[in-house]
Amino acid sequence: MTLYYLGLGSNQDAEINMQRMLVLLQKRFDELLVSSVVRTEAEGCAAADYLNAVVCFKSDLSRVQLNQWCKQQEDALGRKRGSLVCHADMDILQVVKRPLDVSVSSIKEVFFQPLLKQLVSVQSGAGFIPQVETISIKLATGEELGVKPQLIKANAVEVA
Repeated sequence: MTLYYLGLGSNQDAEINMQRMLVLLQKRFDELLVSSVVRTEAEGCAAADYLNAVVCFKSDLSRVQLNQWCKQQEDALGRKRGSLVCHADMDILQVVKRPLDVSVSSIKEVFFQPLLKQLVSVQSGAGFIPQVETISIKLATGEELGVKPQLIKANAVEVA
């Protein structure tokens, strides 16, 4: 099995779309480790702020297959490529066999780096969680997500 780290982002109905991305990922991959959720400014354009997070999961899919699946999910959530409005963005950040193989510094989107560090810290048992300003997302199940890294399992995420 391969360990995937995906960067998630949305700047249109961001909280709802973040929930929707998590639902799709959980239905497909069952168990997800989800980082904190942060607000970031759009880069290089005058667009609404984004909510961003990093998720980690195991899969037998190839990188190409996962990328195709992610693009299909983005489209299903209303993504219009080239638009300043982004309902859903799901990008593969790292593909590794084990958390210690992650190269945080190779991630070009610097706002994802501390979120990736969070997940690797949790997975390695280090317990160190880099400080970032977080956003809380309340799921339909009543569970709050986004303040700190959390493991979510099958059927734990629903959209209201």
